[in-house]
Amino acid sequence: MTTPSSAPNLRDRALAYANAGIPVFPCVPGGKTPLTANGFHDGTKDPEIVTGWWRWRPEANIATPTG
Repeated sequence: MTTPSSAPNLRDRALAYANAGIPVFPCVPGGKTPLTANGFHDGTKDPEIVTGWWRWRPEANIATPTG
């Protein structure tokens, strides 16, 4: 069982997707509006970019390009 202090944060979860080969991008907290200039086109698996996005907006929702 995870405790609140040991629960993964959104950045950790976004990095887990990226490390699994799934591109991610940040969206407004609780929503689906992208926070990046090019929306889903900015989706990436690069852990440095993902870390930077969630450092900038730690409460950002996680999204993946689909379709």
